[in-house]
Amino acid sequence: MCVDGLITKAEYEKTKSQYDKQLAVLNKQWAALKLDNKAIETLQQKLDNIEATIETLVKLKEFGDSICLEVLHKVVVEGRDKMSFYLKAGENTDPVFFKMPPLITQY
Repeated sequence: MCVDGLITKAEYEKTKSQYDKQLAVLNKQWAALKLDNKAIETLQQKLDNIEATIETLVKLKEFGDSICLEVLHKVVVEGRDKMSFYLKAGENTDPVFFKMPPLITQY
């Protein structure tokens, strides 16, 4: 439009400046969303590893010390009726611990 003489160079510069500011804001938002997306992907991978570990445990016919050493990080007894289990997520991943407060029935 500036080349065709429909707007002045000052009008062009003003409009371009406004668009440049909008673009900068949008680029910052885009970068933040990409970081959020990466964090979500990492969390999803950790949850998938935990799910796979739990599925493996459920399918086992025998549960022994070696299995406990592989998947169990620690057990915290928080009272008579509450225990928390912290599980390792997987072999080739950073350790991720999963707290499960199971229901404990008193006999």
